[in-house]
Amino acid sequence: MNVLASTVGHELKLALRQLYGPRFSDLILFGSYARNTFHDESDVDFAVVLQDDAFSASAEILRITPFSTEIGIRHHVAVSILPVSSNKLQQSAFPVYQAIRTEGIRI
Repeated sequence: MNVLASTVGHELKLALRQLYGPRFSDLILFGSYARNTFHDESDVDFAVVLQDDAFSASAEILRITPFSTEIGIRHHVAVSILPVSSNKLQQSAFPVYQAIRTEGIRI
């Protein structure tokens, strides 16, 4: 795993543990950094896996964005987040979730 993605991931994971407590399940790197096909303008993509099924992804993005933005600024990289329930991640046939399951790297 790329050093930048690893550093950003570990910092984000610490922030998410504090923000969500037991609701937080996992942080998974996916996309170009997981495939090692990134370039200078690539963002770092993370799936934020939460325990519960009943939440608004857009509301969770608003909760996480201040932390992901601060970390991204500190490391000069755009950080993209995709909140998802553990059930949806395991069961959904949508391509993005299939990609996370196959290429994702747990932080």
